[in-house]
Amino acid sequence: MSNAKGLTYTVLDVFAEAPLQGNPVAVVFGAARLSGAEMQAIARETNLSETTFVLHERARDGAFDVRIFTPASELPYAGHPTLGTASAIRSALLDGVADGVVLRLGVGPVRVRFAADGLAWLESPVARFDSFPERELTAAALGVPIDSLDPALPIEVQRTGSNQLLVPLRDPTALRGARIEAGAYERLIAAGGPKSLYAFARGARDPRNHFSVRLFAPAMGVPEDPATGSAAGWFGAYLVRHRAHGAGALDVRLEQGHEISRPSLLHVRGGENAIEVGGRVIPSARGEWL
Repeated sequence: MSNAKGLTYTVLDVFAEAPLQGNPVAVVFGAARLSGAEMQAIARETNLSETTFVLHERARDGAFDVRIFTPASELPYAGHPTLGTASAIRSALLDGVADGVVLRLGVGPVRVRFAADGLAWLESPVARFDSFPERELTAAALGVPIDSLDPALPIEVQRTGSNQLLVPLRDPTALRGARIEAGAYERLIAAGGPKSLYAFARGARDPRNHFSVRLFAPAMGVPEDPATGSAAGWFGAYLVRHRAHGAGALDVRLEQGHEISRPSLLHVRGGENAIEVGGRVIPSARGEWL
């Protein structure tokens, strides 16, 4: 870990409406001197759902090179780390005045835009869906009865970046009862299912919000994620794909994280050509690796 000595980091709460809510991400600056193994060790040390590494203090060819790690593995793309890292770069390296920041990630360049109302927005990469017929196994992996699945919508695998399984449930009560059943979860992965399960239901605690969502990915070092921007973008594309959001352009609010005491709010909007995911980013801590 000697290569990390002196590197600074910032922790930010993403998709948070107040401090110490949302999903925290640690952003490490000046990380070009670290190996991938050292980045992975730091991510295990922070033990957050993701830790990101900004390789250089200046953009190269218009974008900042960034790597993203969970406690268990590297990811090509993730939503809340993208928003949090862009906000940290804007504050630390761009004097807090840039209208947007482009990150070069494993899936390619991703632009984050900063709106006047305080929300940060990213344009989700294009989603690619496949059907997933294992309904009984999916329900068992989530620890819910088969009749808790919404019969009007399909279970689908999203295959851009890190694969995610989108699972529609009948209502928020069924969603609140979900929990990973280890044996069934392992069988689902063995059957070709993703390690990341994104369950959702129409309705929310706050009547201003449209859907409740939860994400479980214990095989990736994330037992449950407080807020998942990547999956929110795929979910937006799923809603458009199945015309499940009503008439007109998509504009929905998602609740996540209440079950693990990290309430989060994600905004999703767009249409067939593009999906944007937005939320607030609140800095919460900063420090230095010793």
